[in-house]
Amino acid sequence: MFIKSILDLCRFKFKILSGKFTYVKMGANFAIKWVGDSEEKIMATRKKKATIFYPFDPNGKLMGYTEFKLTPEEETICSKEGTFKKTYKEQYCASEPTYTTIEWRPNTEFEATLELQDTQRNGCSSKKAIWVDTVTGEEYEMFIKNILDLCRVKLRVLSGKFTYVKMGANFAIKWIGD
Repeated sequence: MFIKSILDLCRFKFKILSGKFTYVKMGANFAIKWVGDSEEKIMATRKKKATIFYPFDPNGKLMGYTEFKLTPEEETICSKEGTFKKTYKEQYCASEPTYTTIEWRPNTEFEATLELQDTQRNGCSSKKAIWVDTVTGEEYEMFIKNILDLCRVKLRVLSGKFTYVKMGANFAIKWIGD
């Protein structure tokens, strides 16, 4: 199936997704990941990894990408205090320098009820699905890989009617209903 077909399927099968979410990093990109609800866990066997710190803008929104990083000393402060704010000077060829303030936080899980809205491509490196919180209206980005994990847990087996589709020079199948 093409990713677009999988996202259409997700919109139809679980228009609204409730449960716990956490933040994830892939390369230099950041997004959210569904980690389960009361009945099932997508991350039942979590491996303990190094702490990753996530960038939030001054309004508290997760930044999908940043070129900036914390130093080891700043990571220590962030681990102890739970947050670390830093203002960075942008390195562009502009007549006036611009500054970006980032609040770094260690990862946490959060409860939300999200509705799948759209997809977006960030440069050449990542394609993400856009989810909107049905209560606050806040937008969250989710990596396509995590959507596939979600489908494995929520759908497991998909039955119904399918058709063949073509995108560019590629061929696949698409679910068209029960």
